[in-house]
Amino acid sequence: MNPQIGKFSKLNQRSLAYLVLSTTALFATTTQAANIDYERAVQANSESAWDYAPAQEPTEYADEVAEVARAPAAPAVVRINPAYNQRLMETIRRGDLAQVKWLLANGADPEYRNDPSGMTPMHLAAKSGWVQLAQLLHDAGGNFMQASPNGTTYLHIAAASNRLPMVKYLLSIGLDANARTHKGWTPLHHAARFGSYEVAEYLLNQGANPNVYNSDGFTAVGLAENLNHYEAANLLQSVTQVAIRTQPRAVQTRVARSSNKERRTLLSRLGF
Repeated sequence: MNPQIGKFSKLNQRSLAYLVLSTTALFATTTQAANIDYERAVQANSESAWDYAPAQEPTEYADEVAEVARAPAAPAVVRINPAYNQRLMETIRRGDLAQVKWLLANGADPEYRNDPSGMTPMHLAAKSGWVQLAQLLHDAGGNFMQASPNGTTYLHIAAASNRLPMVKYLLSIGLDANARTHKGWTPLHHAARFGSYEVAEYLLNQGANPNVYNSDGFTAVGLAENLNHYEAANLLQSVTQVAIRTQPRAVQTRVARSSNKERRTLLSRLGF
């Protein structure tokens, strides 16, 4: 065999082997990076039930996002396309941020309200603590300033879920640290209820009032003490200047209510 041909053949073999190894290494690196991004996204959106159950500690990824939280851009005007709404909810739960961005840019409603769970995309964002997702929804026209019919704000939800980065973001775009539901609950009440020490501390630093009673007569420290959240209770005790609970209201029996009604009717007939 011609020595030149053999030399050329060996050179080709080495080049091919190098190409295969390089491609394999590149694929492994890309796959690993994609897996890390996916795991972070899933972890940030792991809670799919819309309730006030205690949440896990905020993820490291959420903290990183909070550090680079930018000023919200002016909402883009995009015509709503209902065909993408349910898909948006499913995509958020999968943690596919790129798909969320595409769906919003093509008309998915950031305030979609017909999901069987009763949740909206914005509920998922506030509860998960994923600030980057909240920014996308806000930029697409989602109104985080809007409260629910019972007065609950997205800040209440984030505080109840122990999501400090989300609490910081929502306060940065103008939500009220002392917003009250129709039953008098503030975000600080919710933080105390679930023992969210860091959230309670941050809310206090941002002007949250610890001397507010809810409809059951409890201050935030009263809730923390009754639910044995001692760390949060100690924090709140140092700043609370009123009784932890007002005197419980007397409960009228049916007989007493009936008697009072008859008395008022009689006084009315007598002209009083």
